Amino acid sequence: MYVSQVRVLIGEPIPVDDLLAAADAQQWPDAQLYRAITARISVSMNALKVWEERQTGRRRCDCVPSKTQKAPCCPPLHLSLVLI
Repeated sequence: MYVSQVRVLIGEPIPVDDLLAAADAQQWPDAQLYRAITARISVSMNALKVWEERQTGRRRCDCVPSKTQKAPCCPPLHLSLVLI
């Protein structure tokens, strides 16, 4: 039997009003706006991860995978975001 621990972190809202206003004023293509929003979300999520690591005193991934390992020691993080 495998035992897993799941941590759910909820951070502050990520403001994007300035990006929407700039995109509207400068007529950005949709792809440029999506990249800017994605970059903002990435920075905020990384800051949340660093905060969690400091609170717990450990990193999420403390190992280096070897060639003989069948599964990664640090499974990839999968996230789904919905922009409304």
